[in-house]
Amino acid sequence: FTSYSLSTGDFSMISTEGVYFQPNEEKEVMTQIRLALSPGTYLFAAYHEMMGGFLSFIEGTEALVTVGEKTPTGVDFVESGNGLSVMMEESRLSVRSSALLHEAYLYDVAGKLRSTALVNGQEATLSTAGLSKGIYVLKVRTAQGWVDQKIRKEY
Repeated sequence: FTSYSLSTGDFSMISTEGVYFQPNEEKEVMTQIRLALSPGTYLFAAYHEMMGGFLSFIEGTEALVTVGEKTPTGVDFVESGNGLSVMMEESRLSVRSSALLHEAYLYDVAGKLRSTALVNGQEATLSTAGLSKGIYVLKVRTAQGWVDQKIRKEY
């Protein structure tokens, strides 16, 4: 894949090796790409490298993405306004607090406890490995009391 910033003109290659096609073969390919993006507009497209190092872009793979000042990109903590900052990753949920953390729990919408945190001062990590996509409730006890926050697991 390639990333081209329409805002700055920066061009970068994004390696997602392991996807190969035979001539005239069609198949659906889904991959997750994590990038730290500055605010701006980006054009993403798949390509294949031809002999001599030339790139040939694959028609129909283009995606235009706009990142604003407050757009969560998945690689930064997102401030929630309740003193917590959270970052959902593929197999863990990281939590930061402006106050000392004592404990943190992740519940599914049925109220079943799904994960308990490893707490270290103002940071906590909860495993989300094996959890389905969906809505969860994060309950955190800080020095100021309990804070609840809705969390969406998207992968």
